[in-house]
Amino acid sequence: MKKILCLIAILLTNNSVIHAQKKIVSGVYIEDGGYELHIKDMEVYLILNQGYSLAFESDTLAICTLKNVENGFIELNSLTSEELIQPTMEIRQKYDEFVRKKRVVFKIPCQCDLLIEVNTDKNEPYFLDYPNQGSIIELPEQTNNFIYSVELERIQMPHDSGGLFYGIVRYVSDEIEFEEGKNIVIVSLPAMNCSFFERYNLRGDYARIIGDTIIWKGRTFIKDE
Repeated sequence: MKKILCLIAILLTNNSVIHAQKKIVSGVYIEDGGYELHIKDMEVYLILNQGYSLAFESDTLAICTLKNVENGFIELNSLTSEELIQPTMEIRQKYDEFVRKKRVVFKIPCQCDLLIEVNTDKNEPYFLDYPNQGSIIELPEQTNNFIYSVELERIQMPHDSGGLFYGIVRYVSDEIEFEEGKNIVIVSLPAMNCSFFERYNLRGDYARIIGDTIIWKGRTFIKDE
């Protein structure tokens, strides 16, 4: 009986600690440099007040989940580039009798300088400076399948004063096969706007909780009461 009562007491204590930790984490935390952490229902948003910087297209620089809360630390994880791109990605194919080679046409809303690389099943790379050189890459007629990658040609704005950048710099596709009788593949990536590259790409990143303060990447965020 004593062992059972002891076990119940331990479980109640652990539940209380977990509840208290979640209560401490939830809320809005403000940093002097114009950054804010908004935490609710185990989701984290890093907001940069546009009054401090107009360098980024969106004021939301990170969207993350809390994997756990333990020993005074929180673990932050953002969606992968695949999880961001693939739900809205559209691949269409068609035939054009006036096109002698095979083509890949890209439709990307981001107008930053991007480098697109297409690698064929013949191990031949083809490059496109998007959007400066247009949106079409021509491939040899005998091409059967390909993969492509899209990356920033240069980092336009670092995330901190030390010049560090925490965002996505490159997206790599799955293999795409030309359908029989088709010579044009149209790749539409509506989720690849400029914010896609600006936002933090966090996998297993940790922040420390001390009372009503969160310390993360050299910044100190204090809870707004």
